[in-house]
Amino acid sequence: MELAQMLTITMVVVFAFVATSLDNLLIQVVLLSVTRRRAPLIAAMLAATATVMLACASALLIGSWLPADLVGSLGLIPIGLGLLALWRGRSAAVSEEELHPGAQPTLELFGGSFLLLLGNSGDSLAVFFPLVAESTPEALLFGLVVWGL
Repeated sequence: MELAQMLTITMVVVFAFVATSLDNLLIQVVLLSVTRRRAPLIAAMLAATATVMLACASALLIGSWLPADLVGSLGLIPIGLGLLALWRGRSAAVSEEELHPGAQPTLELFGGSFLLLLGNSGDSLAVFFPLVAESTPEALLFGLVVWGL
């Protein structure tokens, strides 16, 4: 891979990551400002980013296995799960004390933050799916390394 190509890939990945992660960064700043337990929140941010990276890489594999007309139907899965939860009518009563992040156990703080950040990463998926799909294997590997850094 040439130096010019490596620089181009680096710039595209860095700018795309920054542009799609500013909202998650803002959420992270708000969460960090309400608790002194920073380790679960930072771990949640790293885990959400890694999950998005794995989703993009696995989407490339899924896209190569499934016919093109079926790939567009994959969005029906999360819609169906949401409708199922709505149909079941699960409601959780939450006390005022449970809303304060300092009162939550570490695993709950990590899990809640992870799911919030992951759910907010749809823009990252929308930007990185096409980039991954159009990349050569060599460029994809280099791009994933840059994204990981």
